[in-house]
This record gives sequence, structure tokens and C-alpha cells, in this order.
Amino acid sequence: MRRMMNSYLDIDEKNLHSLLGRVVSICDLEYSGKPVPRAQGSFVPLHFLSLFLKQSHPCCFLSFSEAYIHSKIITTKCGFSLQNYVSSGLLRYYSAHDPDFTSVSTIRMMETKSCTGTECTGQPSPMHLLGEHPAPLLHTVFRAISLVIAEMRAKYPDRPPCIVIEDLSLILDLGCELKTVIAFVHSLHSLVEDGCLVLYTSASEDLETDVELRNFLFHYAEWNLETYGLRSGLSSALDGELRIYVRKPGSLCETNKILQYKVQERRIQFFAPGTSHGTL
Repeated sequence: MRRMMNSYLDIDEKNLHSLLGRVVSICDLEYSGKPVPRAQGSFVPLHFLSLFLKQSHPCCFLSFSEAYIHSKIITTKCGFSLQNYVSSGLLRYYSAHDPDFTSVSTIRMMETKSCTGTECTGQPSPMHLLGEHPAPLLHTVFRAISLVIAEMRAKYPDRPPCIVIEDLSLILDLGCELKTVIAFVHSLHSLVEDGCLVLYTSASEDLETDVELRNFLFHYAEWNLETYGLRSGLSSALDGELRIYVRKPGSLCETNKILQYKVQERRIQFFAPGTSHGTL
């Protein structure tokens, strides 16, 4: 699975230079008014996470949509152990399902272990990008992530960090305005400008804010991956389609590739269009 996907992405997993300093947007799309099954594309951000972990880059993963146990199952299908990297300290995993993550006590505990703002970098804290009155949840989350990244940079000074966030659309569902979510994205990017920011969102064509967020991410990111359910309907051999758009540095041209995939019990299998026995 990993080798074929990297081949289509044109990524050398032993040299991640093409991903450093980049933003990766992954969107799981739902067609409007059509009986098309969801694409089950949540494995894609975990694939990018695995690339950085396998090369010993520190990573921070925040899930608004899944509990830790679910992510453990999916990472097993992607060919790596989430628990091993968490235990090693290379990965910091947070789930919005954990009420302790956004608690005041947790933030204070993290502040005693890390530094932020001018104390660490000599530069103003990027927290001001969220504005004077950000949504309290996002302000707390960003503060926590910024402290984690500062700690990781001190521990792994030669390895640019990676931040993975899923699912941005759920922040809109919590009542945050689109402009606040966009400010949150800019703020996160400022923390890992030399590393990589991976953003996952699900979007329904029926919801205007989902479409607007998807359009923003498509233009903001250099790498765009979109997963779709099969237009032809259910298939025993295929679950969805992955479309890849990559803007090369200094060029407006985009690389456009398509893969089809099947999520199985123990692995994820990829097919070039037309090569599986499923309904195409």
C-alpha cells in the first residue's frame, strides 16, 4: 500500500524534502443529492503521518473526529503502530474525545515543560494571528499545540516537525466562523513553516461553509488530495477514488493523478483506474 501510494505521490519516503515547508490538504467529499457512499478517506492523513514518523520527525496529531482506539486500527492497516510512536515520545496524539486536552490544568502543566513566544524563538508568538477574540476552544487548542511544538523543537533540533489535524469541518459544526478556522490554519502553519502541516476535512456539497473551507484549502495548500465515493455506487472490490493535485514550486501547473482503493480488514489496497474487478 505505502509503496504504491508514494509512487503516485512521487515521494521518496527516505527523503521528505518535497514535503518540507508544504501544506497538505486532504478532503473527503460527499456528492450532493446522489446515493454515493462516503469514501472512507481518513487513512490518507495517517499515511502522511507515517512518512514523517518513519524518518524520525516529531509529530503532533490532533483529531476532532476520531478516538484514539479508532486511529490505532487505521494505522495498523497503513502499516505502522501508533502506540509505538506515542510511547517513544516522537508522536504526541490528542483527541477532542479526551476532555482533559482542553482543560486549564493540562495547559498549565504543559507550560511548565515548554516555552513559547520570544522566550524560545526570539520571535513574537504566532498566537496573535488568531485575532483579539478567537473562539475559546481554538485559542486553547492552538496554545497547547504551540507548546508541544516548542518542546519537540528543543528535543529534536535537526528534525522539522509535522502537525496533522482532522477534521476541520467539525470545528465549523461546533459553531466557529469560517474566518476563525482560516485564522487557525494560518496560525498552525506559522508553527511548522520549515516542516509540514497536514489538514483533513470532510465536505458536503450541500453545505456552503464546507464548500468555502474546501476551496480555501485547495488554494492554500501545495498538495491537495481528494477522496470520493464511487459514482457508480457500491462495489465489493472498491471503496473510493483518490485524486491527487500537486503544485510544483514556482509553477502554476498541477499534477493530476487518480487512484482507486479498497479498505480491507488488515490493509488498504490501491488500483490504477480500470485495473480492479469492481464497478468502475
